[in-house]
Amino acid sequence: MTTLTRFISAPFSARAWKPFGYLTVMLLLSPFAFAYVVLVPSLIAALAVTVVGLWVPGWLIVAAGSWCVLYRRLAAACLGQDIAAPFAAAFPSGFWRSYAAHLGNPTGWKALAFMFLSFPLAIIGWVLSTVVLVLGLGGISYSLWREFLPAQRGTDGEMHRGASFGEGYFLDSTPSIVLVGIIGVICLWCWPGMTGGFARLFAGLTRGLLGQSATNRQLTQAITARDLTVSNAQQTLQQLERSLHDGLQAQIVAAGMQISEARLMLEEGYSPEEIDAVLAKSQHATRETIEDLRSLTRTIHPPILDSGLGPALESLVSRSGLTVHLHAEALDELAETQSIPAPIVTVAYFAVSESLTNVAKHAGATEAWVSVQLGSRQSAKYLKIEVRDEGCGGADAARGTGLRGLQDRLLAVDGTLKITSPPGGPTQVLITLPLGSKV
Repeated sequence: MTTLTRFISAPFSARAWKPFGYLTVMLLLSPFAFAYVVLVPSLIAALAVTVVGLWVPGWLIVAAGSWCVLYRRLAAACLGQDIAAPFAAAFPSGFWRSYAAHLGNPTGWKALAFMFLSFPLAIIGWVLSTVVLVLGLGGISYSLWREFLPAQRGTDGEMHRGASFGEGYFLDSTPSIVLVGIIGVICLWCWPGMTGGFARLFAGLTRGLLGQSATNRQLTQAITARDLTVSNAQQTLQQLERSLHDGLQAQIVAAGMQISEARLMLEEGYSPEEIDAVLAKSQHATRETIEDLRSLTRTIHPPILDSGLGPALESLVSRSGLTVHLHAEALDELAETQSIPAPIVTVAYFAVSESLTNVAKHAGATEAWVSVQLGSRQSAKYLKIEVRDEGCGGADAARGTGLRGLQDRLLAVDGTLKITSPPGGPTQVLITLPLGSKV
């Protein structure tokens, strides 16, 4: 869809009408919410002298949090804003401690603040949006409904049919009708932007007052990272157990049986050539077992990582089967000032490995570029790794298990993954890893 087509269809799209519907619902809800807000201090003043009255305001403050659920669902349905709920507060035991916790419940007070602010904002937003919409529709259709207006006599003594300003000016001439139509077009096509602006303001308020605080978000990320780390560790252990039980154990048992067979053949007087053939098979099986063990250890912690991330990436790109252009000079600069934490080295290595594997398997490309840079954000250093290819594109972490696993690995160390991969290519995978140190 071209820009002109999107502009023409903007007032008639669901993207414009959903925010208007949201403002309408907020207008209907806000009087009740505002009355609830007024009720809380009123009850505090009226019932504070009684024991029960001490608790009623606290209960109302905590109960205000139930309004948050409704507002968050409205934001998700009409504005496409999926806002996570804050953690439920734990109330301590003891009369006064519990009373203070109820009265000072931060979620409830934030909900009351939102309900207080939403009342005037909903009125202003809905009225202005409706006025602009009516002006737009009325202006565009003015030439049609003007004919149904009653005729009026102007100050010039003649009869006029049309909207009037005072008693002397009527919008019934051709230039004025055209001007009204132009104003209507401008209003109608400005209406989605105005409505969307008020909707974004409500979305910001909802996220700031009814969503998770910065501490809540950090705690959620930490819990998610912990769960992913435990899950990945369990999967790795299960895979290791299967590899040892189904593969390596069988190979070792086979090698032992071949050695036992050679001993029996020696006792029974077989020729040296026949015994040597059996021992050769056992030796070959033992070598295969050793190679499999080395491959298995590389999936857990490649030994090359002990030499540093730079040599490990050089070894990785040389074994990738692709023509890979590696630019990792930043690692030499970093090595002069500090060492990279071991978990970051491991995650960075496997992130590049998974990215190059995806290039080889899915992108249809034979060439890739890997760049490692050192960045700084808010006085904290981070490692930025870019893997780029000129393949077919279409990479999506939501559909690919490999990329999703990479995303989980990065989340466990507070890293981020950004994929830009339009159909037809090129694909850019941008990985950031915190180094956990200050500049």
